[in-house]
Amino acid sequence: MGSLVHQTVLVTDTTVWPRRANQGLIDKGRADGVRVGTVYNIVNKGRISTQNDNIGLIYAQAEVIGTFTVTEADEEVAAGNLARIGFHDRIEPGDEIVLQREPPQTPQEQGTADPELRAMLRTLR
Repeated sequence: MGSLVHQTVLVTDTTVWPRRANQGLIDKGRADGVRVGTVYNIVNKGRISTQNDNIGLIYAQAEVIGTFTVTEADEEVAAGNLARIGFHDRIEPGDEIVLQREPPQTPQEQGTADPELRAMLRTLR
């Protein structure tokens, strides 16, 4: 039996929509926190379960059939590149996606702390 992946981030109801060649759409966008450069694992539909003892997802590594890398993100949908894992392309509409890794945040996205808050924190030290 293949190894199980325990995903600590719970992403639900996110699926691959119809595709064209190696381009695809997912039903999440910027409003859901999707950013350009984010990579998702594509898992066979119905093969993900929730953890009983923790918040998260469980799926077998063998059920990962590809990856989806976001190239454009709208408010409600995102477009990106699909890459299969293995010889056969088994990615179909309805397959589920799970966050694999996010791109590093740029300094603008990280934001800067409020100067008043910084001054207050310094006085506490």
